Amino acid sequence: MKLLILEEWVVDFNPLMNEEDQEIFYETHGESYKKFQNKIEEISKKNGTEPYQHVWTRVDGESGRLILLNGYHLVNRIDFCVTEKPWGTGDLKTDAKKYIEVTYEDMNDWNDDDMP
Repeated sequence: MKLLILEEWVVDFNPLMNEEDQEIFYETHGESYKKFQNKIEEISKKNGTEPYQHVWTRVDGESGRLILLNGYHLVNRIDFCVTEKPWGTGDLKTDAKKYIEVTYEDMNDWNDDDMP
């Protein structure tokens, strides 16, 4: 397990903006989800990686804390984001065991001005 704070995650993985909505998060349904799917396909082709390696899920954690987790998660999911740098190796067996948690106090800690 690897624990990161938000600022480390931004530097290490470079979250990509959803250009149309000017934020990094994508809804889990509808048009926003289609944009999300297109974005992960685009970045994985560009990098020669698997799409899942660029997916992060924002979830409602314990005591109302928001956290980001690498990969797709369904339980307590709020939305998804895409990073330029992959979190995994591309080996499903190895990546299935990899757990990265990014913590921050609340949504107000996420400031788009902090983006690289």
